[in-house]
Amino acid sequence: MRGRRPLCEEIAGAGILWFFIAVVAAGASVATVVCLGLPPVLLLVLGAVRRRRLPPIGRVLIVAVAVAGLLLVSIAGGMDQAPDSAAGIVAALAAGAAYASTTVTAAPCRPAARRATLTPPDSSAHC
Repeated sequence: MRGRRPLCEEIAGAGILWFFIAVVAAGASVATVVCLGLPPVLLLVLGAVRRRRLPPIGRVLIVAVAVAGLLLVSIAGGMDQAPDSAAGIVAALAAGAAYASTTVTAAPCRPAARRATLTPPDSSAHC
């Protein structure tokens, strides 16, 4: 893979773009629930497919409780009036898939992310 740069930044940027499109089209509540609820589900399924066995029940319960919590927080905050819910949900699904993809492809991006920090790791600057 020498000479090829992973697409981590592009995937992350596309995910952010899709998320904001989802917020405008479907509202912040729907976009947040779908965008943040989808990646753990996708990663759980992807892991099960890779291992060729069902995920442990504990992980399934953790993901289910997390998604339910997102849904409850969104409902408690009041559902937004959305101008185009279907398009917003599709955009939120794309954002969630991009977010999950950055989790899977993050390993090759770590060195680039370290170079992009504002303060070097050995700096004596503290907040």
